[in-house]
Amino acid sequence: MSRVSLLFLTLIAISILFAQGDPHYMWGYVVNEGDGYPTAACLNYKSFVIGIPETIRYPEDPRATYNETNGGWSVQIGGLFPATGDTFVIFFEDGCESTAGSDTELVILDSMMQDMGTTTLTPFVKIPFVSKPENMNLNISPSPFNNSCEICLHGQGKVNVAIYNVLGQPVANIFSGNIAGSRQFRWVPGNIAGGIYFIQMKSISNTITKKVIFMP
Repeated sequence: MSRVSLLFLTLIAISILFAQGDPHYMWGYVVNEGDGYPTAACLNYKSFVIGIPETIRYPEDPRATYNETNGGWSVQIGGLFPATGDTFVIFFEDGCESTAGSDTELVILDSMMQDMGTTTLTPFVKIPFVSKPENMNLNISPSPFNNSCEICLHGQGKVNVAIYNVLGQPVANIFSGNIAGSRQFRWVPGNIAGGIYFIQMKSISNTITKKVIFMP
């Protein structure tokens, strides 16, 4: 049986279980770069529609499925009541291989299933979460935000403040230099995808990392 047939049968089974309203499935395939499909025991993913607060997580949520024999995944988002043109976001992580990836797609409700193709997971470096030192502080407001957010720093000495995506890749440098007390900056993301980002304040001896959600 082909992997498309296997995934189709899985989707039909879920549609029977979640028969409320009009079901709509986002689905596709996931592979590790040069290393085949992630195992079900190692793969985690979370997905949501921007502007709708509910998050669907695999393996905790029965609306999310994964078949390690062919890398096929699916998420039933009909119960979130999306509209055509909404942005669907999905983040994958293979904890055993230290790989991660993400994909986005505009929701189109003219059919029951929407194919997002194949997402390739690539190696990433985890951003360390370090407890806050007494002489440094970092606050972000608001979160989630739509257009811009305020980044408030407090500390003494030389610091670097940068923003990273979920793969640990830098997307913006906010500040690099000396501070004595408090400084405030505004981050306007511009033309980047909505989702989760990490703002990191780093000195010679200490690091603070905080999460922020951008919902354009």
